Amino acid sequence: MAITMAVTYCNFAGSLIGEIRGGVQTSYLSDPLGSCIGTTNSTGAVTSTTDCWPYGEVASSTGVNPSPWCFVGLLGYFADSFSRTYIRARYFSAPIARWTICDKFWPEIEAYQYCNGSPIHFSDPSGNSPQIVAGLGGCVVGGLVGACTAWGRKNPSCQAACRGVGGCVLGATIGVLGTTMPTIAACLLGIAAGALSSLINDVCNYVCTGTSIFSGSPYCYALTIIFGSILGCAQGILKTPIEIKPVLGIINASLGQICNDWHHFAAG
Repeated sequence: MAITMAVTYCNFAGSLIGEIRGGVQTSYLSDPLGSCIGTTNSTGAVTSTTDCWPYGEVASSTGVNPSPWCFVGLLGYFADSFSRTYIRARYFSAPIARWTICDKFWPEIEAYQYCNGSPIHFSDPSGNSPQIVAGLGGCVVGGLVGACTAWGRKNPSCQAACRGVGGCVLGATIGVLGTTMPTIAACLLGIAAGALSSLINDVCNYVCTGTSIFSGSPYCYALTIIFGSILGCAQGILKTPIEIKPVLGIINASLGQICNDWHHFAAG
């Protein structure tokens, strides 16, 4: 008769950080991608290490890792065999470096390519196309931020709807494009997003209150373009999970509306 050992997993901010297996505590050591590259015991001593090739095949290991987590495992990748990894929506095969199931958004998205052919820079914990996930996240967050900046404005319901739609469109665009762009292109996207965030504010003021289309402060345009270039470049340079990168762009997209709101408030 097989005896099942009780395991309690510890999670922080969506990432596994450790476990208690049969009363034995183990902490996971993570790399920036979310792979479990080692484990330590309750005293802090290293009990195992693991190095993986770019697409998740184990290159070398020492000690014994009691958990099933390895390549991006701390974000939910589960290797149920040498050649197959379950990632929520579908399976990925490390030996052939491709998904085994066609992307649901094909033909708009590559059918079987994993993370745009850049596995050392990006991960895809949802198992869906990372651009689509990032785009949807950008739309939701950008729309909420845009709608919230309507508070205290004239005709707030119109402002909330206008800014929400504008923020959603801009956030989704940044999410889809900004996740895979090279550094220079991401810098240019950041500049454009900064200027557009101020323009959205002015357009919504015009539509909802009849204010001049370019009523916003020129300093706000300059400020958002400068910050946009900085955040856009950071978006292209940082080697973070693909779903996280659009957050930088969404912050940038919010600056124009916040700056112009402050300008209108200060002007009375």
